[in-house]
Amino acid sequence: MNVHLPSNSTRRKKASDEIFNYMTRAKNKFTKNIICGDFNMDTNAAKKFILKTGAGLQRAKPTNSTGSRWHKGKTGRMIDHIFYSGTLGRESDQLISNDSKKLWNFIKSYTGKSFQSIADGPMYDKYKNLITEKHEKIKIWTNHFGELAKDATGNSRCSNKWENLINTETDYYQECDNTILWSEITQALAGTPNNKAPGADGVPSEVWKLVMDEPSPTSPLAKIINKIINIMYDTGNIPQCLETSVVVPVPKKGDLKDPDNYRGISLIPTLAKLVAKIVATKLSKIDAKYRILNKETWLCYIDNSKAYERVPHMALLHKLRSVGIGGKLLNMIKDMYDTPKIAVRVGNEISNPTEYLCGVRQGCPASPILFDLFINDIFKGVRGVRVPGLTSRIPGLLFADDAVLLAESSADLQIALITITEWSDTWEMVVNTSKCGIMTISGELTTDMTL
Repeated sequence: MNVHLPSNSTRRKKASDEIFNYMTRAKNKFTKNIICGDFNMDTNAAKKFILKTGAGLQRAKPTNSTGSRWHKGKTGRMIDHIFYSGTLGRESDQLISNDSKKLWNFIKSYTGKSFQSIADGPMYDKYKNLITEKHEKIKIWTNHFGELAKDATGNSRCSNKWENLINTETDYYQECDNTILWSEITQALAGTPNNKAPGADGVPSEVWKLVMDEPSPTSPLAKIINKIINIMYDTGNIPQCLETSVVVPVPKKGDLKDPDNYRGISLIPTLAKLVAKIVATKLSKIDAKYRILNKETWLCYIDNSKAYERVPHMALLHKLRSVGIGGKLLNMIKDMYDTPKIAVRVGNEISNPTEYLCGVRQGCPASPILFDLFINDIFKGVRGVRVPGLTSRIPGLLFADDAVLLAESSADLQIALITITEWSDTWEMVVNTSKCGIMTISGELTTDMTL
């Protein structure tokens, strides 16, 4: 709030009362009110006024305002700015421009606080006992995220379970064996954002991006990056030091002492993310060229429960092979899912790694397209609807893990739901029926359906 109080004492009293009433109404724990401007008061009166409103008092820097000065660390005569509006303006610009790093640095510089992880507070164990001891809390988090990555059916990494369900004897596309070019590496580096938390190795992306502008790998660092990435791709082997992702619990809503009210954000080693980004680009180019995904998929709304976490690893690999992905590209993906691990970070402590037995890797650049390729045949056997101008029928729509079935009658829709149920059972997906819904357009208002 920018305030310019009248010099007349009566008017100033009336204006200050109105400001106080407004600030009282506006004050809550989610906002910090800042007042600046000309108060037409001496220093003590200005302090009392600011403290009365609950806005707090900030000392102005010597260069901020000609009407403010410091003397031996104390605030001098203030008739101008209690809080320099120029500084506030710059920080507002940073907020608008999504420069979160500068904004948090600004907040820390004025509060003098380093914010502690909420996940580092007291937590409930599975018996609802409140745990405060550090190492016991880390065990709780490790068990929590370990359960999410557990293979509940025992089939995720069993190749025999999936090899008879889908044909993997087709030839794969020759592009799968193309050597990774330096231009592909620099393109992936250019698309890698700065100021992101590194993985367990502590190496930020900015280290690799030092070579981004080199037209060919000439510097020692560029040569090392180029060699390591191509060795990994040619052999299909990822070093053990790049296999473990660090999971950071981030609160959602509800009781923050309950681990279920957190989502995990995975911090993958940056070199592994770079390789995964290159793999994702290769998959996208092959898909665009050979139209593997159903590009022209044009209504029951289906919600798959924790779909990304449930993808069986061997089922995913067999599906990739069945659509023409093989050679070095498939070997690279196989090794990405050979022995992946996760470790949980709580505050400054990192737990022991636990196995990642099921689901596509959270935070991995290749996971979105890998999941798309896994779920791509969900509409197989669904009759769909006719669309004027198109020669083929449209069975439904896909967006990430959400599906929309299309049918021309309630009977057709029920048949389609049975097909989706069979697909989900076969590929060990779980439909969240409580979040599914059916919409009819100029059809029956009440119809029973089973999913």
